[in-house]
Amino acid sequence: MNHSLQRLRDILWSRPGWFILAFIIGLATLGRFWSLGLADPLTDEPSYLFRSLGYFDFLASPYQTTPLEWSSERAWWTWLSFHDHPPFHFLLQFLLFKITGVSLVAGRILPALAGVGTVVIIFDLLRRLSDLRVAVIGGLLLAVNAHMLWISRIGLQESLVLFLVFLSLWLTHQLIRRRRAYLWVGAVMGLAIMTKLTAIIIVPLTLLFWFIVHRDEWRWSKVLSVLLVAGAFFLPQAVYNLAMYNQYHHFDFQFSYYFQQASPWLSRPGRAEFASQGLAARYFLPNLRSVISPVAVLLFMVSLFLAVWLLWRHKLNDQSRIVYYLLIATCMTSLWLLFIGPSWRFLSLLLPWLLMIVAFILARITKVKFLSGLVCLILIWEILFSWNTIFSLDWPGKRQWTYSAAKAHEYPYGYNQLEKALQIFYDGKRPAIVLPVASPVINQFVQQRAVQMKGEAVARVLIYDPRLYGEPLMWSLTRRL
Repeated sequence: MNHSLQRLRDILWSRPGWFILAFIIGLATLGRFWSLGLADPLTDEPSYLFRSLGYFDFLASPYQTTPLEWSSERAWWTWLSFHDHPPFHFLLQFLLFKITGVSLVAGRILPALAGVGTVVIIFDLLRRLSDLRVAVIGGLLLAVNAHMLWISRIGLQESLVLFLVFLSLWLTHQLIRRRRAYLWVGAVMGLAIMTKLTAIIIVPLTLLFWFIVHRDEWRWSKVLSVLLVAGAFFLPQAVYNLAMYNQYHHFDFQFSYYFQQASPWLSRPGRAEFASQGLAARYFLPNLRSVISPVAVLLFMVSLFLAVWLLWRHKLNDQSRIVYYLLIATCMTSLWLLFIGPSWRFLSLLLPWLLMIVAFILARITKVKFLSGLVCLILIWEILFSWNTIFSLDWPGKRQWTYSAAKAHEYPYGYNQLEKALQIFYDGKRPAIVLPVASPVINQFVQQRAVQMKGEAVARVLIYDPRLYGEPLMWSLTRRL
């Protein structure tokens, strides 16, 4: 019996074993797609999905108007981007709705696929840069981590950003020696920035990976070519901002804030959360602690210490460059979070780097026989922690000890039940009366959509409690009016 178990372990660790990757993909897919519509649409998710329905920049809010509401005719440049975010995520989601139909689950397929893709890419990257043992541990930790699951199960941009960041590293590793093929790195960098501006950190992260891990292939001509390709993808966003400045004398929602320009956007809830770098620094560690398990906290602390110590003592040999890069990438991302604010969604940008460092350290520890079961115990704990956070309808134990603070955004409060009730009244029907909207551009869009709708014409008045949370109502009510 012991001989059979030893042989099985040797097979798992010593052979490439596609079934190992298949198991990790299956685990990552199960965690990201099972009951994908369980949680209510909270945070900014409904506003992103709402605007993706028609690729139309409108929030139905007097506190954050858009350029479509500022004039009687739609300007040509408003097709290039959105007032608060670049267009790539909205465009992909718009196309996905066209293919799959409109539903909350359809709105979460893109981040779920990106989450699985991130696990696969990091697994293969670790396998190529180190060995299968590191790749398996890293892939398993990423597959079951509660916060990585959470960000992959809601319709925010961060899951896609992470996928593009690590795809950029993978392409750098694979294509940097091939003539012209390396320009795909620039394309991925550009798409990441066109997904969300916070993804601009992909540029120093990718170039640093290139310089440290593939220094022999570092050529300034290549670097400039990659940056030019990335800049070409950013061109629509640049034109959008220049045209907005030319017409309204300020840039978009994000750039007008950083350049301290006068603009119509007086309400900036996301900015108010961390109004200064001092406030961001104060809440960085508490926020990080709130979304990971106590085991993960201990792992991160021990792994970071051991990684630095092993580098200092020259114990990592041929793996020193990649561990050195991971430590610098962790520091760079942490500093970036202090700048943009360590909110839960942004902390997902940091966790993969920490988990990869943990994978390197655990891979060395598990070479000692009596410690090899440690990885299994850690995985079991992380799976239970993720289950309590993502899938359990109870609130077992104590927050931060048995479930993550992100559970508050991964819980069915009843808005999905409201959505199901409204489907009975509205699915297969169209409005018999379409009230005019004050904005000519918005009104034209609404009237055109009403004409395109099919089904029985009905006229209904909805009365609802104003205490209901506005974000999920945008998805359930506003999109139907």
